[in-house]
Amino acid sequence: MNKNIERFGSGLVGAVLILFVGLHWHIAIAAWLSPILLIRSFRLMGRWYETLPILAATALFRLLSITGGWDMPLYMEFVFSLLVLLPLWTALYIDRWCARSGKRLGMLLMFPLVYTASDFLLGFSPVGTVFSPAAGQFGYAALVQTVSLTGLWGLTFLIGLTATIVNLTWENNFDLRRAGRPVIVLAAVFAVVLAYGYSKNLLTRPAAGTVRIAGVTETHPRDYWVITDSGTPPESKTEYAEELNAINDRLFASSQRAADYGAKIIFWSEGNAVMYEDDLDAFLERAQAFAQENQVYFAPTPLVLHYGRTKNDNLVLLFGPDGDALFRYEKTISWYPTESDGIVPAVETPWGTLSSVICFDLDFPSLLRQAYSRDVDILLVPGFDTELISPYHTQIGLLRGIEYGFSTFRHANKSTSIAADYAGNTLAYQNYFDTDDRVMIADLPIKGIKTLYGELGDWFIVLVWAALAAAVVLALRDLVRQRDRR
Repeated sequence: MNKNIERFGSGLVGAVLILFVGLHWHIAIAAWLSPILLIRSFRLMGRWYETLPILAATALFRLLSITGGWDMPLYMEFVFSLLVLLPLWTALYIDRWCARSGKRLGMLLMFPLVYTASDFLLGFSPVGTVFSPAAGQFGYAALVQTVSLTGLWGLTFLIGLTATIVNLTWENNFDLRRAGRPVIVLAAVFAVVLAYGYSKNLLTRPAAGTVRIAGVTETHPRDYWVITDSGTPPESKTEYAEELNAINDRLFASSQRAADYGAKIIFWSEGNAVMYEDDLDAFLERAQAFAQENQVYFAPTPLVLHYGRTKNDNLVLLFGPDGDALFRYEKTISWYPTESDGIVPAVETPWGTLSSVICFDLDFPSLLRQAYSRDVDILLVPGFDTELISPYHTQIGLLRGIEYGFSTFRHANKSTSIAADYAGNTLAYQNYFDTDDRVMIADLPIKGIKTLYGELGDWFIVLVWAALAAAVVLALRDLVRQRDRR
């Protein structure tokens, strides 16, 4: 094959595949194929600046994958496109340097090490783990069990390691004998990972019974978030009050149907009950009465608008069967101002320990570590997405349940709702756009499990950083030796 065609062709195809990694048109295997091709392209480029067109192409296709997924201006979408590509770009250039230095070990390990380390750092940015290459692997049931051991980072490392070892075989014309031991090591790693995943799915069965949970959504005829955007003028209540009251009435009616069907826990999707601040007390009394009359754990989700402010209270409240208020949680990770204390609640019930976070909160493993430390068994997650990021945004959040061993029920307005057990097995699925009855019922295990990742935290990423530090020390030593020879 002509070298120019190979180096630019592989780079371009690798860039195009980024369009299918996350959000709009997600295809899980694209996260594995793209770095293989990009590494090949970067290693073949004669001068560093020859890589710039490929770099620009990756930025373009990442931007196309993001555009319209969230409600933000185009310039912010462009900024986020560049931000989420930093782990990949950094790893590609360091791998290129190792390849040109002729260091075989560096050509095998530096890309996955740098890719994983920077992916971990990206998790602390405003986008969390949404664009982690590992986050989109939910559909591979056996493979994703790895996150219960290492968190997302073990899976990111495996994606990176696969890319470098495939490139090693590519450079040896796909002669597996010439590629040597790394191919055998990779095959052994996959064998162990898949054996663990299949056995975990096969052997882990709920031993303490299940509880029936209902997620409820009523459609909004318009975008009520714009009321906050306009500063919530007092006169807007006159325009919307009747409409909002009708939505709340339908929410309570749907919740009653769920209770009649035997649901013991009922919650709503994010911000489904929109109200003004002077209507909150009456709403709380109604919610308490509903929980008490039906003897259920009831978690409504009011979006409370404050007059004259671009601030709302995006809440999930839990009331017990006796009508007592058990917790009040405000969304922690939000595009709007929030007064959340950042504490993930937990309440012991006859149906296990219940907790809740809201939508985007679920994309931050460090926040959800609190749920593990408080022995949460079931996590209720009200969500509100867009059709363009459905079902991707629901699926990636469910990895938290596998990491930390609790069952997760994410019920989302204008998106896909999924209930999954602690191994990520889907127990109920509903597409908002395919049904007019948006009540979803699922029976979830009332007891979670312990996981290695929950117990030891980010032990794997510590090893990654230690290996990177060792690599830097060795590189500096080699530079000193080269200088001394001169």
